[in-house]
Amino acid sequence: MSSGAVKALQLEQGLIHDYVPLLVKQQLEARLSGQYIVAITGEIGAGKSYVTQQLARLAKAQGLAVEVVDVDALGHAILGDLDVPLYRSFRQEVAGLFGATLLREDGSIDRSALGQIIFADRDQLQQFNQLIYRPLLLQLRRQLYGKRGLVLLDTALIAEAEMAYLSNNNTVLVHTSTSSQQQRLLQRGYTVRQLRQRLDSQYGYALKKKLLEDRIQTDRHGQLWELDNALEGNEAAIEALWTTIQQDLGLDSQ
Repeated sequence: MSSGAVKALQLEQGLIHDYVPLLVKQQLEARLSGQYIVAITGEIGAGKSYVTQQLARLAKAQGLAVEVVDVDALGHAILGDLDVPLYRSFRQEVAGLFGATLLREDGSIDRSALGQIIFADRDQLQQFNQLIYRPLLLQLRRQLYGKRGLVLLDTALIAEAEMAYLSNNNTVLVHTSTSSQQQRLLQRGYTVRQLRQRLDSQYGYALKKKLLEDRIQTDRHGQLWELDNALEGNEAAIEALWTTIQQDLGLDSQ
Protein backbone atom coordinates (compact mmCIF):
# COMPACT_ATOMS: atom_id res chain seq x y z
CA MET A 1 0.00 0.00 0.00
CA SER A 2 1.44 3.39 -0.97
CA SER A 3 2.38 5.99 1.61
CA GLY A 4 0.03 8.43 -0.10
CA ALA A 5 -2.91 6.06 0.33
CA VAL A 6 -2.11 5.56 4.02
CA LYS A 7 -1.92 9.33 4.56
CA ALA A 8 -5.22 9.85 2.77
CA LEU A 9 -6.82 7.16 4.91
CA GLN A 10 -5.51 8.78 8.09
CA LEU A 11 -6.85 12.18 7.04
CA GLU A 12 -10.29 10.58 6.85
CA GLN A 13 -9.81 9.04 10.30
CA GLY A 14 -9.51 5.60 8.77
CA LEU A 15 -7.91 2.61 10.47
CA ILE A 16 -4.31 2.27 9.29
CA HIS A 17 -2.94 -0.20 11.85
CA ASP A 18 -3.13 -3.04 9.30
CA TYR A 19 -0.88 -1.16 6.87
CA VAL A 20 1.88 0.43 8.96
CA PRO A 21 3.68 -0.32 12.25
CA LEU A 22 2.15 1.36 15.29
CA LEU A 23 5.16 3.67 15.59
CA VAL A 24 4.36 5.03 12.13
CA LYS A 25 0.64 5.16 12.91
CA GLN A 26 1.30 7.22 16.02
CA GLN A 27 3.52 9.66 14.11
CA LEU A 28 0.98 10.05 11.29
CA GLU A 29 -1.79 10.74 13.79
CA ALA A 30 0.32 13.43 15.41
CA ARG A 31 1.51 15.04 12.17
CA LEU A 32 -1.58 14.78 9.97
CA SER A 33 -4.41 14.82 12.51
CA GLY A 34 -2.77 16.50 15.49
CA GLN A 35 -3.87 13.62 17.71
CA TYR A 36 -2.14 11.96 20.66
CA ILE A 37 -4.29 9.01 21.75
CA VAL A 38 -4.13 7.40 25.19
CA ALA A 39 -6.50 4.69 26.49
CA ILE A 40 -7.54 4.45 30.13
CA THR A 41 -8.77 1.03 31.23
CA GLY A 42 -9.19 -1.16 34.29
CA GLU A 43 -11.60 -3.49 36.02
CA ILE A 44 -15.15 -2.36 36.68
CA GLY A 45 -15.16 -0.12 39.75
CA ALA A 46 -11.45 0.71 39.51
CA GLY A 47 -12.22 4.38 38.91
CA LYS A 48 -10.97 4.71 35.34
CA SER A 49 -13.53 7.38 34.45
CA TYR A 50 -12.44 9.47 37.44
CA VAL A 51 -8.80 9.12 36.38
CA THR A 52 -9.71 10.05 32.81
CA GLN A 53 -11.44 13.24 33.94
CA GLN A 54 -8.52 14.20 36.17
CA LEU A 55 -6.00 13.71 33.36
CA ALA A 56 -8.19 15.86 31.11
CA ARG A 57 -8.31 18.55 33.80
CA LEU A 58 -4.52 18.59 34.16
CA ALA A 59 -4.00 18.78 30.40
CA LYS A 60 -6.48 21.63 30.01
CA ALA A 61 -4.79 23.51 32.86
CA GLN A 62 -1.64 23.52 30.74
CA GLY A 63 -3.47 24.87 27.72
CA LEU A 64 -3.61 21.60 25.78
CA ALA A 65 -6.62 20.69 23.67
CA VAL A 66 -8.27 17.59 25.15
CA GLU A 67 -11.03 15.29 23.95
CA VAL A 68 -12.52 12.56 26.15
CA VAL A 69 -14.25 9.70 24.33
CA ASP A 70 -16.26 7.30 26.47
CA VAL A 71 -16.04 4.15 24.36
CA ASP A 72 -18.47 2.29 26.61
CA ALA A 73 -21.05 5.08 26.12
CA LEU A 74 -20.62 4.69 22.34
CA GLY A 75 -21.65 1.06 22.74
CA HIS A 76 -24.69 2.10 24.74
CA ALA A 77 -25.70 4.52 21.98
CA ILE A 78 -25.37 1.82 19.35
CA LEU A 79 -27.69 -0.39 21.39
CA GLY A 80 -30.10 2.54 21.50
CA ASP A 81 -32.06 3.90 18.56
CA LEU A 82 -29.33 5.45 16.38
CA ASP A 83 -30.84 5.33 12.90
CA VAL A 84 -27.89 3.96 10.90
CA PRO A 85 -28.27 0.82 8.76
CA LEU A 86 -25.26 -0.93 10.31
CA TYR A 87 -26.56 -0.24 13.82
CA ARG A 88 -30.09 -1.39 12.99
CA SER A 89 -28.69 -4.60 11.54
CA PHE A 90 -26.50 -5.07 14.61
CA ARG A 91 -29.47 -4.74 16.97
CA GLN A 92 -31.40 -7.31 14.93
CA GLU A 93 -28.43 -9.69 15.22
CA VAL A 94 -28.28 -9.15 18.98
CA ALA A 95 -31.99 -9.98 19.28
CA GLY A 96 -31.55 -13.03 17.08
CA LEU A 97 -28.61 -14.32 19.09
CA PHE A 98 -29.64 -13.49 22.66
CA GLY A 99 -33.44 -13.34 22.50
CA ALA A 100 -36.11 -11.54 20.48
CA THR A 101 -37.62 -10.04 23.64
CA LEU A 102 -34.52 -7.82 23.97
CA LEU A 103 -35.67 -5.73 21.00
CA ARG A 104 -38.02 -2.95 22.06
CA GLU A 105 -40.75 -1.45 19.90
CA ASP A 106 -38.60 1.61 19.11
CA GLY A 107 -35.85 -0.65 17.76
CA SER A 108 -33.51 -0.26 20.72
CA ILE A 109 -32.10 -3.08 22.84
CA ASP A 110 -33.06 -3.52 26.49
CA ARG A 111 -29.56 -3.10 27.93
CA SER A 112 -30.53 -4.21 31.42
CA ALA A 113 -31.94 -7.52 30.17
CA LEU A 114 -29.00 -8.00 27.81
CA GLY A 115 -26.56 -7.42 30.66
CA GLN A 116 -28.19 -10.14 32.74
CA ILE A 117 -27.57 -12.56 29.88
CA ILE A 118 -24.06 -11.73 28.73
CA PHE A 119 -22.52 -10.96 32.12
CA ALA A 120 -23.66 -14.32 33.44
CA ASP A 121 -21.61 -16.20 30.82
CA ARG A 122 -18.15 -15.17 29.62
CA ASP A 123 -18.58 -17.04 26.32
CA GLN A 124 -21.74 -15.09 25.55
CA LEU A 125 -19.99 -11.86 26.51
CA GLN A 126 -17.24 -12.73 24.05
CA GLN A 127 -19.85 -13.37 21.35
CA PHE A 128 -21.37 -9.97 22.01
CA ASN A 129 -17.98 -8.24 21.90
CA GLN A 130 -17.25 -9.82 18.53
CA LEU A 131 -20.66 -8.73 17.24
CA ILE A 132 -20.29 -5.09 18.29
CA TYR A 133 -16.72 -4.76 16.99
CA ARG A 134 -17.52 -3.25 13.55
CA PRO A 135 -20.34 -0.94 14.67
CA LEU A 136 -18.21 0.32 17.54
CA LEU A 137 -15.26 1.12 15.29
CA LEU A 138 -17.54 3.04 12.93
CA GLN A 139 -18.95 5.14 15.77
CA LEU A 140 -15.48 5.69 17.21
CA ARG A 141 -14.14 6.93 13.88
CA ARG A 142 -17.02 9.41 13.71
CA GLN A 143 -16.22 10.63 17.20
CA LEU A 144 -12.53 11.09 16.44
CA TYR A 145 -12.98 12.82 13.09
CA GLY A 146 -11.67 16.37 13.22
CA LYS A 147 -10.62 16.12 16.87
CA ARG A 148 -7.18 17.49 17.71
CA GLY A 149 -4.90 17.38 20.73
CA LEU A 150 -4.84 14.77 23.47
CA VAL A 151 -7.55 12.13 22.98
CA LEU A 152 -8.39 10.07 26.07
CA LEU A 153 -10.28 6.84 25.39
CA ASP A 154 -12.22 5.75 28.48
CA THR A 155 -12.70 2.05 27.78
CA ALA A 156 -13.18 -1.02 29.95
CA LEU A 157 -12.45 -3.83 27.49
CA ILE A 158 -9.64 -2.62 25.25
CA ALA A 159 -7.33 -5.45 26.38
CA GLU A 160 -9.92 -8.23 26.09
CA ALA A 161 -11.14 -6.98 22.71
CA GLU A 162 -7.56 -6.79 21.39
CA MET A 163 -8.10 -3.15 20.41
CA ALA A 164 -5.06 -1.59 22.07
CA TYR A 165 -3.89 -0.59 18.60
CA LEU A 166 -6.44 2.25 18.80
CA SER A 167 -4.14 4.04 21.24
CA ASN A 168 -0.94 2.60 19.75
CA ASN A 169 -0.65 0.42 22.88
CA ASN A 170 -0.33 3.58 24.99
CA THR A 171 -2.55 2.62 27.91
CA VAL A 172 -3.16 3.62 31.51
CA LEU A 173 -4.15 0.57 33.56
CA VAL A 174 -6.04 1.60 36.70
CA HIS A 175 -6.28 -0.80 39.60
CA THR A 176 -7.75 -0.63 43.07
CA SER A 177 -8.32 -2.67 46.21
CA THR A 178 -11.09 -5.27 46.34
CA SER A 179 -12.85 -3.38 49.14
CA SER A 180 -12.80 -0.07 47.24
CA GLN A 181 -14.02 -1.79 44.09
CA GLN A 182 -16.94 -3.48 45.84
CA GLN A 183 -17.90 -0.31 47.69
CA ARG A 184 -18.02 1.71 44.46
CA LEU A 185 -20.15 -0.89 42.70
CA LEU A 186 -22.60 -1.14 45.59
CA GLN A 187 -22.89 2.66 45.56
CA ARG A 188 -23.84 2.46 41.87
CA GLY A 189 -26.81 0.30 42.80
CA TYR A 190 -25.44 -3.14 41.95
CA THR A 191 -26.70 -6.03 44.05
CA VAL A 192 -24.12 -8.42 45.48
CA ARG A 193 -25.17 -11.01 42.87
CA GLN A 194 -24.83 -8.53 39.99
CA LEU A 195 -21.49 -7.38 41.34
CA ARG A 196 -20.17 -10.94 41.38
CA GLN A 197 -21.47 -11.61 37.85
CA ARG A 198 -19.73 -8.52 36.47
CA LEU A 199 -16.44 -9.34 38.16
CA ASP A 200 -16.54 -12.98 37.08
CA SER A 201 -17.33 -12.07 33.46
CA GLN A 202 -14.40 -9.67 33.02
CA TYR A 203 -10.66 -10.17 33.04
CA GLY A 204 -8.88 -9.30 36.26
CA TYR A 205 -6.15 -6.70 36.62
CA ALA A 206 -3.27 -9.20 36.30
CA LEU A 207 -4.62 -10.69 33.07
CA LYS A 208 -5.36 -7.26 31.57
CA LYS A 209 -1.78 -6.25 32.35
CA LYS A 210 -0.34 -9.39 30.75
CA LEU A 211 -2.40 -8.94 27.58
CA LEU A 212 -1.31 -5.31 27.23
CA GLU A 213 2.35 -6.10 27.93
CA ASP A 214 2.30 -8.97 25.41
CA ARG A 215 0.82 -6.64 22.81
CA ILE A 216 3.54 -4.06 23.40
CA GLN A 217 6.21 -6.72 23.08
CA THR A 218 4.69 -8.15 19.88
CA ASP A 219 4.28 -4.73 18.23
CA ARG A 220 7.54 -3.40 19.69
CA HIS A 221 5.75 -0.20 20.50
CA GLY A 222 3.66 1.36 23.24
CA GLN A 223 3.67 2.36 26.88
CA LEU A 224 1.82 0.83 29.82
CA TRP A 225 1.33 3.14 32.77
CA GLU A 226 -0.14 1.77 36.00
CA LEU A 227 -2.05 3.72 38.64
CA ASP A 228 -3.19 2.55 42.05
CA ASN A 229 -6.55 4.24 42.57
CA ALA A 230 -7.62 2.63 45.82
CA LEU A 231 -8.66 5.98 47.27
CA GLU A 232 -10.64 8.76 45.62
CA GLY A 233 -8.85 12.10 45.54
CA ASN A 234 -5.54 10.52 44.61
CA GLU A 235 -4.41 13.78 43.02
CA ALA A 236 -0.66 13.48 43.71
CA ALA A 237 -0.38 10.08 42.00
CA ILE A 238 -2.46 11.24 39.04
CA GLU A 239 -0.34 14.38 38.65
CA ALA A 240 2.81 12.22 38.67
CA LEU A 241 1.21 9.95 36.07
CA TRP A 242 0.34 12.94 33.89
CA THR A 243 3.95 14.18 34.03
CA THR A 244 5.18 10.75 32.92
CA ILE A 245 2.67 10.55 30.06
CA GLN A 246 3.73 13.98 28.81
CA GLN A 247 7.38 13.00 28.82
CA ASP A 248 6.85 9.61 27.17
CA LEU A 249 4.66 11.03 24.38
CA GLY A 250 6.62 14.24 23.94
CA LEU A 251 3.66 16.36 25.00
CA ASP A 252 5.80 18.38 27.39
CA SER A 253 7.37 20.06 24.35
CA GLN A 254 4.06 20.88 22.67
